[in-house]
Amino acid sequence: MGRSVFRRAASTPKALRKAKSVPTQLHHQGGLPPQPQEQEHTPSPLLNAGMPPELPDDGMPPQLPNAGMPPQPQAQTPPLPTAPSGSLYGGSRPPPPSSLSMGARPPPPTALSMKTLERRSAPQTGMDQGGFWTNRGLPGFKIVVPEHKIKHPIRVPETVTEPTSATASEASAVGADGGAGDPSTWGTNATLDELRRAGSDRKLTASCLTQLRALCRTEANRTDAIRLGAFDAVIESLRRHRGGDETEKLTEAGCAALRSLSSKPTAGSNPEGAVVAVVQSMIAYPSAMGVAEHGCTCLWSACFGGTGEAVRRKDLAIEHGAAGAVVVAMRLRGSSGSHLLREASRALQHLCTGSDTRGEERRQKAVASGALQTLASMVTDAARRVEVVEEACLALCAVCAGENDERLHAALAAEVVPALGKGMAGCRQSTAVQEWGCKSIDLLTSGVGPSADARRNKAAEAGAMAAALGALASHLSSAYVQARAD
Repeated sequence: MGRSVFRRAASTPKALRKAKSVPTQLHHQGGLPPQPQEQEHTPSPLLNAGMPPELPDDGMPPQLPNAGMPPQPQAQTPPLPTAPSGSLYGGSRPPPPSSLSMGARPPPPTALSMKTLERRSAPQTGMDQGGFWTNRGLPGFKIVVPEHKIKHPIRVPETVTEPTSATASEASAVGADGGAGDPSTWGTNATLDELRRAGSDRKLTASCLTQLRALCRTEANRTDAIRLGAFDAVIESLRRHRGGDETEKLTEAGCAALRSLSSKPTAGSNPEGAVVAVVQSMIAYPSAMGVAEHGCTCLWSACFGGTGEAVRRKDLAIEHGAAGAVVVAMRLRGSSGSHLLREASRALQHLCTGSDTRGEERRQKAVASGALQTLASMVTDAARRVEVVEEACLALCAVCAGENDERLHAALAAEVVPALGKGMAGCRQSTAVQEWGCKSIDLLTSGVGPSADARRNKAAEAGAMAAALGALASHLSSAYVQARAD
């Protein structure tokens, strides 16, 4: 078998040489192209699979091109990048494609890539104090710069601490004339201490009261001031400096401080003392709009509600002349008249409300002070703002409540019904004015008996029916107005 292979391999070159010596035949007549010459035939290695390799004519095995040379290293495919140990992806698993080029939000930076992100991340919003570009939008971003690289250390804002009484007194060095100190920098303790030591110094007392009012606008300072006895200190200052035109501003500052202290019931407060102090101040300065405004606000804050304590404060205020002081405040005119009238109307409401046995006496004293005529003029005045007319109608409801026939006849005599008709017609779009106006007319015409019939006839002649019909027609969708008007 081996001999036949060698014989076939040896005969193949001779056949090829013989074929090359035959000239190519051209078919000129048929116009055919010349036939291609026969090429050397190289047997496919697949045909001789499993057979020994064929040898050349000399019987020697073929030589490789790099025979005798050392083997050359083959090119290797670079390995896939792997994440560092302890990173977000871990192991040898390649990380996902970067999302920075797709506009998505990058993952939180690791410790190894922090400086790269600092220099290359976009958008770069500025340079920090260490000289690095930083991307402030990265979640959880934090850069740590050695201290020797920071040219300008970061300044931490100093915490403003409230000075104690001793330090405030030493730093301010306020004398008897109120000289060199700055009360606006004092804390609660220092202000109260200086207020108690002020004595007859009016200027220093006024400064302390003004500072106390500013401090008590916050809940924490107000609670602290009440705990330290601010009520008694302010009341004593008002008592000491009451009287004279030169103390009007001081009294106004004291009433404003009591107003801030009485804004919310707190343990340790003294609302009874505040009520008496502001009423006496309003009586002492009847033309001072600031005193009247702060006094009325303090009154209705202290007398709000129907609890036993609130009723006692109402009786205490009426005993000291609060009804007359509030009515006088309603008659004042000035730049802040609207706010004053609103606060005075609220004070009169809370003084006259209540179904207790003393409630009728409080309402009777308000009528005796001229409250009905004053409220009627407030409702009639077309120049009043709507909120003032609303509060005046509510005050009329409070004064006209009850079944005292004499007081109700006095209200009809004060022409309250015509005033309500004009006020309701002028504020037709206000639901509150229509509702409480109808309620006032209902209170004036309620009851049975000849006296009640006489009151209803007077009210009808004064235009009560027209006022009620106007309210019904203008507020058909308001259940409150419909109920009051019926």
